[in-house]
Amino acid sequence: MKNLDNEKKLMEFFEALKGPSLEDTIAAYKRYCHPSIVWKNSGFPDIVGFDAVEHLLREQKKLFDFERVKVLQHRLLASDGDHVFFEREDTIVNSKDEVVFAFDILGVFEFEDGLIVRWADYMDTTAVRENWDKSSFDSL
Repeated sequence: MKNLDNEKKLMEFFEALKGPSLEDTIAAYKRYCHPSIVWKNSGFPDIVGFDAVEHLLREQKKLFDFERVKVLQHRLLASDGDHVFFEREDTIVNSKDEVVFAFDILGVFEFEDGLIVRWADYMDTTAVRENWDKSSFDSL
């Protein structure tokens, strides 16, 4: 059964990720994500818990001046109970409003008590791997 509340919350979350600052982006994660969130990204280690998410975002700031995420295009594909399937084009933007990376992504979001508890993104990671060496990821 469709859960329109979860769909609405997901759209609000991605709107909040637009920033304008890293602190605004972190605040969006804190507001919409469960403290014990599991965030999975194709080909990379799982990020478990809000503290780890915040650490990742702050490390990205150091590595390539990450500031925020802009979703250029999106569409909700389906939702069923606590799960929402969301196709989108993300752009990772630095503090100069320049695009650092762009991805086409299929995300699966699981909600618990109105918060994102599990988030799995499926994408081609070539753009990241070409611009971000393995040693950089070890610090995350």
